Amino acid sequence: MLLVAPPLLWLAAWIDGVNDPDLARWPSPTRIGEAGLILSIGWALAMAMASVDPQISLTPVLVAATWVGLRCGRHGAWVAIMLCAVIILPWSAPMTSVATRFALHMGLAGVAISAYLAGSFADAQARARRDIARRDRILFQAERLKTLRAMSVAVIHEISQPLSTLAIESRHLVAIGRADEPNLAEMAQSAALIERKANTLANMVRRLRQFGGRAVDEPSALSLHRLVDDSIGLIAGEARASRCTIVQTMPSDEPMVRGHDVELTQALLNLVRNAMHASPGGTILIDISVNGSIASVRISNHIEPPSPNYAGMGIGTLVARAIIEAHGGHLDRKKGDDGTVHHCVRLPLMEALNG
Repeated sequence: MLLVAPPLLWLAAWIDGVNDPDLARWPSPTRIGEAGLILSIGWALAMAMASVDPQISLTPVLVAATWVGLRCGRHGAWVAIMLCAVIILPWSAPMTSVATRFALHMGLAGVAISAYLAGSFADAQARARRDIARRDRILFQAERLKTLRAMSVAVIHEISQPLSTLAIESRHLVAIGRADEPNLAEMAQSAALIERKANTLANMVRRLRQFGGRAVDEPSALSLHRLVDDSIGLIAGEARASRCTIVQTMPSDEPMVRGHDVELTQALLNLVRNAMHASPGGTILIDISVNGSIASVRISNHIEPPSPNYAGMGIGTLVARAIIEAHGGHLDRKKGDDGTVHHCVRLPLMEALNG
């Protein structure tokens, strides 16, 4: 039963239409090669121990099969169990000692139970990680919507300002066009201003739609300069309303990182907003630097004592830390003796990931 039960259960689940992604997921060729090597070593040790005491010779095989289950899941565990059965059953059949044959069969049962339990644990752990990642995506999206709601007044002002300019310049352009002798230079100047304001508005709407959307892009190569620019572009209106000045320092080269555009923008935006709330009317310094294979974004703000008590539960920083760590980076916080708080985001460069 231990040998035929797993495939029968998988067949029944397939017939019933159970949507289990683990049923269609097989280990990678690298994992298969690793499992084959470990199982071969286990059997080599077992054969060496069989000449001393056959009843304890399956101990290395038990360990190896358990390793295969942990690394390759239920599918790999079942294949390892079947290979062990193919070796043990013909090996024990001609033995005259009932005790030795019984010990080998019980050892096979132990291998089957241990390997399949290990494979089930590995699949359950992988499923739990996928569920946690999906819940994190929902939390990140809810935090983005909360951030947009908090920024709504400033965002409306940022949108209404270019719209007002567009309306004024459009009326001016119409008035020029109705003149008997239109001033072409003035018309070109008004048209250029309308184009600039329209592009500004289009970029702002694009950022807002991307930032507040439900869909998350696939990981891709991202310019750290553009991530910072997008974050500042989203928060520029709120910064002006808070009388905060944002100063950027960027290197001459353009460091590239790999990740989700929307999520990394969200992490930087959360940190900049926290700095603005902690230092209303102050200066926020954003410095991008590269040290070896690590790109860093340092966000600094000076806090005058006593520390301000602004509304919020600190979820923004937690979300930023979770996003950065999910991208293989780190978030550090340091406070200097002069009251300046530094939040440093460290992310691996694309060159390091490709290498």
